[in-house]
Parts: sequence; C-alpha cells; structure tokens
Amino acid sequence: MSDYNTQLYNTYIQLLVVALFSTFLAVVLSFFISNWLQKELNNVLLLTNNLTENITSNEKIDWPHSLIKEIFYLIAAFKQSEIKLKKLFQENIATKLDLQYLAHYDPLTNVYNRNYIMKNINELIEHSPNSVNFSVLFIDLDRFKIVNDTVGHRIGDKLLVEVAERLREINDNNLLISRIGGDEFIVVVPSYDEVDSLSKIANEIIESLNQSYHVEGNEFHLSASIGISVYPDDGKDVHTLIKNADIAMYAAKDNGKNTYEFYNSSYNSVTSKVEMENELRHAIERKELQLFYQPKVNIASGEIVGAEALIRWIHPTYGFVSPADFIPIAEETGLIIPMGEWILEQACKDLFIWNTNRTKNISVSVNISMHQFLNENLLKSVENAINLAKIDPTLLELEITESVAMFQPEIVIEKLKNLKNKGITLALDDFGTGYSSLNYLKMLPIDVLKIDQSFIKDMDHADTTIVRSLIEIAHSLHMTVVAEGVETKSQLNYLQGVHCDLFQGYYFSKAIPQEEFLKLLRIFK
Repeated sequence: MSDYNTQLYNTYIQLLVVALFSTFLAVVLSFFISNWLQKELNNVLLLTNNLTENITSNEKIDWPHSLIKEIFYLIAAFKQSEIKLKKLFQENIATKLDLQYLAHYDPLTNVYNRNYIMKNINELIEHSPNSVNFSVLFIDLDRFKIVNDTVGHRIGDKLLVEVAERLREINDNNLLISRIGGDEFIVVVPSYDEVDSLSKIANEIIESLNQSYHVEGNEFHLSASIGISVYPDDGKDVHTLIKNADIAMYAAKDNGKNTYEFYNSSYNSVTSKVEMENELRHAIERKELQLFYQPKVNIASGEIVGAEALIRWIHPTYGFVSPADFIPIAEETGLIIPMGEWILEQACKDLFIWNTNRTKNISVSVNISMHQFLNENLLKSVENAINLAKIDPTLLELEITESVAMFQPEIVIEKLKNLKNKGITLALDDFGTGYSSLNYLKMLPIDVLKIDQSFIKDMDHADTTIVRSLIEIAHSLHMTVVAEGVETKSQLNYLQGVHCDLFQGYYFSKAIPQEEFLKLLRIFK
C-alpha cells in the first residue's frame, strides 16, 4: 500500500512538472508570437497612418510581406484600397484641372473664354494708370452661319479653330484673344501709343482671316467685321467697352463688311446687335412684326393675281425699323429661321382669307433667305404652313434670289425639285443682277422669273434690249415673267408691248397692310 502511494505521488509530481513546463513554454511562445504579430501589425499601421500623404505625394508604398494568413489578407485589402484611392485622387486632380481650364478657356479653340477676358479687362481697368490706354476689338465673322449651315458644324468648328490660330499668329504677343461665343471673338490690346497702331492690328486681322481656308479637301473664304472701342474714352467699365465695340462692329457690317470701325458717340442712336437680337426675339410674340403685301397684276387683263409678302417691324420705342436694318441681324444670329417660319404661316393664313368666297383664287409669294433655304427643316416648315392654313400648295409661291440659286447648285436644284414635287410654285428673284448662266437657268425647276427693278428703272433712259431678251428667254423656258419696280405708265406700256406677264410696283400700289389689301381686292374683284 505504501509503495503504491509513493508511486502515485511520484506520478503526480511528474505530471505537475510537465504541466508547469508546458504552461511556461506556452507563455513564452505566446509572448514571442504576440510580439511578432504586434510588429507585423505595427508595420501595417505605420503605412496606413500615412496612406493619404503617400498617395497625394505620389510616393511608392512598400507593403510588408507576411506569412500569417489573416495579416496577408489584411495587407492585400490595404493594397486594393491604395489603388482605388490613387485613382480617385487622380480623377479629382484631373477634374480640378478641367474646371480651372473651363473657367478660363474656350474648349474648342483654346483661347480665353468670355468670363476670363472680362476678368482681364476689369483688371486692366483697375490697374491701368490714367496715362495708359487699352482697346477692345470685337470681331464677328461675316456670313459664317451660311457656311456652318451648308457644310455642318463639324467643319464649321474646324474653321473656328483655324480662325483662333490665325489670331494668335498676329505679330503682337501682348494681345489677349478670346472667343465669346459662336463666331464672335474679342481681342484686347493691353496698351498702345497711337490710334494708328490699332488700325494696323485691325488690318492685320482682316488680312489674315481673308486668306483661304482648307478643311477636309474643301476650300472656304471668310471675312470679318471689327468694331473697336478704347479705354477710357469709349467706356470706363467692361460692359460699356464691349457694348460699344459691338455697336462699332455693327457699323462696320453696315459699311460693307470685311472692314473695321472705331466707336463713335454718334452711334448711340444705333441699337447694338445684341439689343436688336433681344428685341427681335420678342417681336413675334408681342405682335410687332407685320406682313405688308404688294399686289402682282396681270398686265393684259389688269387683274390682281397675287401679292408678295414683305415683312415690316413696328417697334413701340424705335417706331418703324427698316428691314435693311434688322434682316441682316436676323440672318447673322439665326433668328431668320423662326422669323421665316412665322412669315410663311401668316402669309398662308392671309391667303386663305383672301380666297374665301372668291370665284378665282389668287396666290401669295414669300421670299426665302439663304439661311432658310439651306436649313434642313425648310420643306417641313413649308408643309406645316400649308396644312395649318388648309390652302392649295399651288397658290404658294416661294422666291429665292439669284445668289441663293448659285451658292451650292447641286443642293439648290435638289431642294427646288423637292418643293416642286409638293406642288409649290417657285420663283427666281432679282434675275440679271448676279452671275448665273443661261445654261444653269435651264437646269433650275423654276416657274416664275422676276426681272430686277434696276433693269425696269433703266428702261426710261437706256436700251430696253436686256428686258426684252430676258422676257423672251424666260418664255422659251415656259416661265411666267414678273417685272418688279414698275413706277411709270411708259414702263408698263413697254412691258405690255414685249408680252411681259405680270408686274408689281408703285405705279399700281406700294406694299400695304392686310386690311388695305383686302379692300383693294374688293375693289378689283
């Protein structure tokens, strides 16, 4: 029994020693493992603490390698986070740079934009001593919209890029160049000694922009009109300087385009293009636009067979505004399209009224501008006007000028055929004033030839051979002939003798409002 107890005691002691040793070993191992894990985690922690700084400074992060599965996955997760954060940071930097660029530059031409050039002008005003002058040149490309509508905005944009590049090449590195919208540019001359130096710069710009342009195998020719205002004589704030330069530019266009004009206080009576454009936008809804009608008369019978619709603008402040003043602005700004649609619709509505209760219908003729004719929605607009008014399409006559007919012959002929197929009557206006050939005239699907009033006027004191020849040629092509601008009995008598079909002019009646035209119809019914 005693030996058994001794043996049991010894076994217990052995087990206790093993247990204590195991415990000691476990503590030691735990200590080392804990230190190892802590060291690994500390390395990761140090890198993650500076993760943002390392990414923003674009420093490479050397992530540690770990044999511990959990820490290995943790480091892998941080690596992915680093990649994503770097991408976000780069995108943020790129967006910030893009915003800074867009705030200062025109994205198409890479010259300053409107806001930034105005900021520059303001800074010049604030920091320029009284003895230092600077100037604002307002540049508008002549008839650029026609090119844009004809060949498309893609080529038009390439032309604008070329224009900007040519402006940069003007021999004055101090010039501040900007595109403020569309085909309008502003060039600021920060300082100058004499006005002649401004004229020299303006002439250099005009000469440079006049050179031919070659884009995608096509050759184009542009010109520019420039208005010039100077600080402080023509304005002491940025808005006045730009406005007055704009007014001067409009004066340059009035003087034949492709030239420059300095602002003059006498221009104060002239409404700027911007103001005129704004007024035109509201003219239709305010019912300030009116159609006047000039009767067309059959020379043989004396009957009124139709009328030409002519636009008039009665402004509440300016009074009667001449079409010569607002039509060019409407064409330059593109407002001629909605205005032309209104004219078509109103003329067709008036025609419906004329022919109500008439045994013999009359027609109405409407002038179509270059911009309207080249517009892709022309046919749709014409059909819409006819359908709204519920008129016979053969009673609508569309007039295009010789210059429109010659602009893009293939496009013109195709569009004319499409209109002709709808039953619409087509007229060639102002014939004889351009350069179209008789061979080209034969190709046009034209029903009516209108002889320009300049030939009719010359009949009283010049050879009448031209008028007689034009009438004979038109008749040989089965066209009806209308003589424009007939003012005297002798002119009418001659036209009757050479078998001209119709006439219009002051000899019978000037253009009159709808109400007066209705009275005239009742008289000559």
